[in-house]
Amino acid sequence: MLIFRGVILFLCMSFLAPSVWAVSGFLRVTVSGSVESRPCKINDGKPIEVNFNDVMTTRIENENYKQKMDYTLDCKTTGDPSMSLKFTGDGAGFDTRYLKTSVTDLGVLFKTADTNVYMTEPFKFNYQTRPELYAVLVKKSGAALPTGSFTATATMQVYYN
Repeated sequence: MLIFRGVILFLCMSFLAPSVWAVSGFLRVTVSGSVESRPCKINDGKPIEVNFNDVMTTRIENENYKQKMDYTLDCKTTGDPSMSLKFTGDGAGFDTRYLKTSVTDLGVLFKTADTNVYMTEPFKFNYQTRPELYAVLVKKSGAALPTGSFTATATMQVYYN
């Protein structure tokens, strides 16, 4: 009888001890959403072309060669219109903040009306007020550029913040 009382006391204490009180079970978690492959369409999928035409190599300074970049931006926005854009590509050998061109010591600086947009650095903007973008020719200080045509290619990325 004494053993029976001990077992009963042990069982009662076990049910009252907080460390023994464990609940096993499960909770169903449902995760849903929408994956967008291209939430923003830049320039309707077409390249943005900037043509500087004829350039005098001795006049590449002080934004003498500044061209507006005409582009469109169509994004699916459902909330916060805060976005960023970034240019990626090869940096110029004399300064990697500028886009490299096919001519040594000649680069392209991207900018808004009042802010430089350096290569690989994000520029924050509000989708409702899409920034005007410009391409500006820059050259290495003191460089004597050869004559001839030049090209440069970058990728413009736009993403949500």
